Amino acid sequence: MILKGVIHTTGSDFNQNSCYHVPSMMNSSALADLDACTIEIRVKMDNFRSARETPGIATLIGVEETFLLRFGDVSCDKNQLQLAGRGVSITSKTHFETDRWYHIAVVDDRTTARLYVDGELDTEVSSSGKSAINLGDTWQDGFWIGDSCGNRKMDGTVSEARVWNRALSPVEMTNNQCIITDPAAAAKNDKLIAYWRLDKDNKGADLTGNGYTAVASGSVSYVAGVDCPYLQ
Repeated sequence: MILKGVIHTTGSDFNQNSCYHVPSMMNSSALADLDACTIEIRVKMDNFRSARETPGIATLIGVEETFLLRFGDVSCDKNQLQLAGRGVSITSKTHFETDRWYHIAVVDDRTTARLYVDGELDTEVSSSGKSAINLGDTWQDGFWIGDSCGNRKMDGTVSEARVWNRALSPVEMTNNQCIITDPAAAAKNDKLIAYWRLDKDNKGADLTGNGYTAVASGSVSYVAGVDCPYLQ
């Protein structure tokens, strides 16, 4: 990949005190039966939760028991990533570090679910025959960024989160991981469902124009010094 420059931006700092909720996704018929889904998020964790806490789960993004990315569980280490819900479970081979930025993506075409870390395939499992991908589910108040079940908040910073109604390729993830310059066009032509920059200027606005605003819960703060690509 040829780097043409570094984008300097801000990110949402959660620190187990805040999160985002997307109430407008609940009961959306457009999200009830997706043929495929990709969720992308860029994250830097400050701490992972101990096994004594909820039980060691720090939620990144998604819908509990349906399509959820999270760190930790009783079945894995607190710094391993899981996709959980609808009978499809992936646990990352990667053990993540604190104070390091990662681009994380999960792709499910309802045949195979794949987990990518920094554009590289980490692991995959069959999702054939499983129930529909329903991001409009209302369980535990539906779609969240940085929390689920009311007590599984993450401790870290997020910059950029996206949901697509198709399976992105690794090349697309790499080329577009820093920013999408025309989200409305991507929504119209490339099946981009929602796009949150989660920076100081845009906060929880859905830049696609689809109206899936992420509403801050608690006191989300915004930190500077977030660069992409992250040269580490």
